[in-house]
Amino acid sequence: MFDLDKWQEIFSTIRKNKLRTFLTGFSVAWGIFMLMILLGAGQGLKNGVEHQFLSDASNAIWIQGGVTSLPYKGMQPGRRINLKNEDFDYIKRNIPGIEYITCNYDPRNIKTVNYKNEKGSFFVRSCHYDHDKLEIANMIKGRFINETDIKELRKVAVIGVPVQKALFKDEDPIGKYIELNGSPYKVIGVFTDEGQQDNDRLYIPVSTAQRAYNGRDKIEVIWFRTGSANLIESNRMMETAKSYLSAKYMYDPEDRRAMFVFNNIRIQQYF
Repeated sequence: MFDLDKWQEIFSTIRKNKLRTFLTGFSVAWGIFMLMILLGAGQGLKNGVEHQFLSDASNAIWIQGGVTSLPYKGMQPGRRINLKNEDFDYIKRNIPGIEYITCNYDPRNIKTVNYKNEKGSFFVRSCHYDHDKLEIANMIKGRFINETDIKELRKVAVIGVPVQKALFKDEDPIGKYIELNGSPYKVIGVFTDEGQQDNDRLYIPVSTAQRAYNGRDKIEVIWFRTGSANLIESNRMMETAKSYLSAKYMYDPEDRRAMFVFNNIRIQQYF
């Protein structure tokens, strides 16, 4: 039932306290506005992360060496753990369930990429022949790096579409030679990748990069895709790799900074 006296009292109070009424109304409106902004930003971040995961293999595990933070068996913290080719080979041979596996050593001293009079600055990543399955780099021309390229330390390169456009314009790049810091590499393929900034790069064989850029047998990341998207199975594979590495490099298995291991399947459970 409409109560006229009550509404008259409300409007009278508002007229007598105009500033307080305005500030209260403004605070409520501002709070609602900020809530909408935060919800929108959170959803945008969620969508961005989901898109990044979808642009790479969803059922994948990354392993990267770090620096020990805990003392272990008489050794002090602060030791750097550097992964090697033999770690890649061991994991590939001894962990059942791996579908595809790759590793990389990034030659950071490459500053420029040249073709004739054109040049640009692009990220150069070295990798194994399964890398396109994990990065989901879709070949639109030519081919990706293969096993023979790795074994024979071939100087070949697979380039992203932006690299092709910048260096070759309308010219077909397949079979042409580009220069990485003055060293010639034959272009064998062109790829496209939906990942953020994943197109602005070149791929070369990891063995070639190690030999040409003083990497010896060092690798920075081991990355493999499980044959199953089952979280229990992927955790088993992850723990097997961690157990091998902690025993080999003699660091506390509970030291999370000694070896960074990321399980993509586990991360996706949050989204």
